Amino acid sequence: MKYLIFIFLLTSGYLYSQDNKIVYGNFVFDNNVYQYKCEKDRAIYKFSISNLEPKDAFKNFTSKQVEEVIEEITQLKNSDTTKSNIVKDYIVKYIEPYFSNISSLINNKDNWKKDRVLIDSTIKKVKTLHLKNSTAIDLLEAYKTFLNRNSDFNESTQKITQSLVLTVFRTNFNLAFSEIIGKKFKPDTLNVIADEVFYSIRAKMEFLDDEPLTAYLILKKKFIDIDFNVKYPVLVSNNKKRKKQQSDKEKAEGGSVKKSDDKQDTVSVIIDTVKTIKCKIDKVIVEFDEGTIKNIFIDVIPQYKAYNDVYGNGVIRYRNNTPISISSKFDPDKFDENFIFSSNENEMLEILNGRKKKKYKSSSILLSNILDLKVVPHNDKEDYSPANCVVELSELNTVVELKKEKRSKLFTAIGYSDLVGLNQDNQNGLVQIEINRRCNINTWKTQGFFGMHTKNGKTYTGWLNYIKPVLSLNKIETNQKYLFLTKTNVDTISSFSGDSTNHFFVNQLDIFRYRTFNVQGNLNIFNWNMPNKKISLHANYSFNYGNTLVADSFKVKNRSIANTGTQNIERIGSFIHGPDVFIDYKPENRFGLTLGGTIGFINILSDNYKPNTKYNDGILKVYVSGFLKTNDESKIFFRFAYNQTMASKGNNFYQMQLGYLIDLFTSGK
Repeated sequence: MKYLIFIFLLTSGYLYSQDNKIVYGNFVFDNNVYQYKCEKDRAIYKFSISNLEPKDAFKNFTSKQVEEVIEEITQLKNSDTTKSNIVKDYIVKYIEPYFSNISSLINNKDNWKKDRVLIDSTIKKVKTLHLKNSTAIDLLEAYKTFLNRNSDFNESTQKITQSLVLTVFRTNFNLAFSEIIGKKFKPDTLNVIADEVFYSIRAKMEFLDDEPLTAYLILKKKFIDIDFNVKYPVLVSNNKKRKKQQSDKEKAEGGSVKKSDDKQDTVSVIIDTVKTIKCKIDKVIVEFDEGTIKNIFIDVIPQYKAYNDVYGNGVIRYRNNTPISISSKFDPDKFDENFIFSSNENEMLEILNGRKKKKYKSSSILLSNILDLKVVPHNDKEDYSPANCVVELSELNTVVELKKEKRSKLFTAIGYSDLVGLNQDNQNGLVQIEINRRCNINTWKTQGFFGMHTKNGKTYTGWLNYIKPVLSLNKIETNQKYLFLTKTNVDTISSFSGDSTNHFFVNQLDIFRYRTFNVQGNLNIFNWNMPNKKISLHANYSFNYGNTLVADSFKVKNRSIANTGTQNIERIGSFIHGPDVFIDYKPENRFGLTLGGTIGFINILSDNYKPNTKYNDGILKVYVSGFLKTNDESKIFFRFAYNQTMASKGNNFYQMQLGYLIDLFTSGK
């Protein structure tokens, strides 16, 4: 008995609630990869097995054997000993076509469903004919195996049970695997694999992960047929041209002209066509970034002798031109609209065309022919994209779990200290905690700049891609904690109007500078990405609310201003909104830079505090920021910001800050 060689590769996850879950995974048996699915729907368990690629069941048969079978069938059909016309008709209608053209049989998908229904009865009928050549039965059994394992019918029927019990699962596993493999096994043969699958499924069914499962990425096949563009010379008729030349000559000479030979009435024309080559999928690398497949690389090895003789197992790589949206539950349905293009197929095309050429038209692969994305639903969730990550699929790793961020990564928290405040001569000592999260809205991208193709065609644009909420908490040195107002700030007209309430004119920039906290939302309008330049241009619109502590020591009495000697402290709110435009430069994941500017229009939300008419209500901010990744869990941040009111350059301040990541959910080690 053959030894069972298997590598168990389990990927699985948690679905809905405790009553609704699904687990995908795969295993290797006898060097072939098989996938399985176990779904729990309340108290019902449904289990099935599928194969990645149909096996060539006819590879062990020679054309001579097929010819011998056809000859014997033909003799039997014409023989007088075949008394029944029904048997003869059956041979003509059902049996003979199976052997007359095996290759046509395999490629004729339209007949597979019908053949799958009739194959068992055909085998029984052939057995009653008592053919001398046993190859006929073997061929029909091989075709049956092919139909059972074909990619259109590559999943076993679901085995349904009321509970997840090992003994019952072993039986169901054996039945499902026998069905997909096309032969029966002894009861104990598959127990080792069945037990491994059972315990892994049960463990994952009961396990609640800190990183919720959001989808499965599944490699659909081992081989793919790719259409390569080739040019063939073809002889076409040149009669029209010849006839016109002869007519012109006859008119000129006033007589008839001997017609040219037929061979001269043809011309060689190059036509564009395609040649389909079977290719093995070596590996697929997928990079997920902010709700998209930012990069996908599909490496294939052509199964073409002329190519393999020169380049061996050299791979041809296919890659996407534009990120592919995956954040919506409907996005996987649009995989059949996304083509992945070749980046290095010239060697293959030179072999197919028989000559070198500077540039050929690139071939492409439809994404839906390679990958499937199975989203996992959860309550209160509409974004099905995983955390930013890179995964790899291959023949031995056909299913990959895609998970959300860890709880500790849900929000980015950064602690900033003000480098200016560290100076003893300038002790404003700002310490700031900033918490933010990017939330996807529309993750679709368009090639070029809003559909207008740029010169090199290597850019893409998104709009309304995200909104980024930001919460900032500011702690300022005690001597700089409040915005202190003097007599020059008093609005005497309003204060003396009779309500005996202090009214002030305030510097809008100071209201912004002395805020103790801010709540902000940055809505992306559009972003233009230029990968070849390593930069992206973002245009956002921000909405910002904050509080400022204002202090004074005055009291209005009898139309005069008296100094009370005590502080009057009031918290006032302000609202700022305006455009924010910046350029991101990210040459690699270890460091990056941002250069940008904002214009903020401020509204002070208090009747007792009015903006100083000396200044325009617009605040200009120019900033540069950067980060340095020190390890996988740590980053250092730096930013410099210059702020001024639009109407007066002299009314300004600047900040230099150094920051570091803070983990909000775990304590220090």
